[in-house]
Amino acid sequence: MPRLRWIAIAGVVLAASACHSGGSPTSPSPAEAAPSNLESIFTVTLSDPSGDQERAPQEAPPVLVAHPSADVTSVRLGMSGQFLYVDVTFAAPMPDGPVTIPAQSGMPQQFVREQGISIDMNVDGNIQTGASAFPVIQGIDIFFAIQSTYGKASLAYANYDFANGDVHQQRGHLDGVMLQSSAANHVTARYDVSSLGNFFPRGASVVVGGWAEAESSDAAEKTLYHHFAYDPYASATWTIPR
Repeated sequence: MPRLRWIAIAGVVLAASACHSGGSPTSPSPAEAAPSNLESIFTVTLSDPSGDQERAPQEAPPVLVAHPSADVTSVRLGMSGQFLYVDVTFAAPMPDGPVTIPAQSGMPQQFVREQGISIDMNVDGNIQTGASAFPVIQGIDIFFAIQSTYGKASLAYANYDFANGDVHQQRGHLDGVMLQSSAANHVTARYDVSSLGNFFPRGASVVVGGWAEAESSDAAEKTLYHHFAYDPYASATWTIPR
């Protein structure tokens, strides 16, 4: 997956997060209350089975290690006015602090402190433009991300307009807002997409796909496996409401 880096709270997210990197927010803002009609806003659900995490094609541990809090089970998208709402559910609650992973299978003791999810979109139907996260999704024109650091906070942001087909070289960036959630395995974010123009074409059918991931590090917080846990979810077509 394209490498995101999370920041203090979450990568793409980690020092940034979901494996696409750079241009993430520098500090979290307090979560805002969700609108009372939130459930009616969502117009598409991308479902993913629990227990289906897999080894990432790169930067992964030598064996598959399950990490349920980064096992995505659903991603919902919806629009209200100028705002995109993204709602994500995981198979288990996020830990309230770093998780210690004992030494095993040729791996040293390590710690998981953060996780993130990316929502990648091919908005022009052309896999030759934008960036690529093959085999998950090709032709990424924009991605939305949520990054979480265990026991701390979550951040939302989007990167778009990638130079040279490199998902780490975005020319456009916007910050999102986290919404308050009553469930520990559930995160919701809002993005003001009014300035995105053709990178978020209202009324058009776009391809949406992505993955969740968690990163591990040693006691000094030096990264060991950027894709310690990895869970891609199937892509789908979504017609963005006008």
